[in-house]
Amino acid sequence: MTETELILIIREFEGHSFSTLDFINKLKLLYPSKLEALIKKYGKGGKGAGRHYSAYSRVAQYLNQIAQKGNLEKLDYRKAPPEWGNPIIRYWYNRNNSDAPKEYPEEIDTPEKVIEGAKQTIIVNRYERNESARRTCIKKWGTLCFACGFDFERSYGSRGQDLYTYIT
Repeated sequence: MTETELILIIREFEGHSFSTLDFINKLKLLYPSKLEALIKKYGKGGKGAGRHYSAYSRVAQYLNQIAQKGNLEKLDYRKAPPEWGNPIIRYWYNRNNSDAPKEYPEEIDTPEKVIEGAKQTIIVNRYERNESARRTCIKKWGTLCFACGFDFERSYGSRGQDLYTYIT
């Protein structure tokens, strides 16, 4: 297939997004011998093809090459029709047809007004420690952490002797 033939098929979609299968169906209509040659060389794709790489895969590669040159836009994958053989299928958009409205799958038909950075009040509980009770416990039990066994004085020497007293 020549790039010119591929672009002529892409233009048939008149600015609407299309799937790889939609493209293959147009290819079948406009250039049936070209599709037959691809099927003869790579095998037919789709459900039950039993091949990892097929004529359909080759068509997807052609579309990808055109997209890499900036003449076609890759859209997200969508749910594929049952005859595709894979649960998802790539969609494309002819970026060069600037007169037609873009049809993206994530477009919102009626945009809502959205305010960013609105003030929100959040209420949380914060528990304050009783400093005198804390010091009394440290005097009685020492600075060894009950949870993890870490000893500040052993690790930091005299500098760590009172360190635990200041950590909340």
